[in-house]
Amino acid sequence: PQGATLYPEAKAALQSGFTSLLIPPDGNPIVDTTANVLRITQQTDAALPRLYPIGALTAQLKGESIADLTALAQAGCIAFS
Repeated sequence: PQGATLYPEAKAALQSGFTSLLIPPDGNPIVDTTANVLRITQQTDAALPRLYPIGALTAQLKGESIADLTALAQAGCIAFS
């Protein structure tokens, strides 16, 4: 939902029985840099499901320049959209 943060949504998903979540690239922040991927994948709270980021194909999702897909994959993105 608009304005929601990842933490409460992930915690609610775990309480509903979901053990893994795919995180789309169009969140806040956009998943187009390694720092943003690491922010997702390095969650240390055991009360969260496993988080799998999907990287943005282009910088800021603007369609103007390709994101560094190799770096994003190495940081933990499992797919691109």
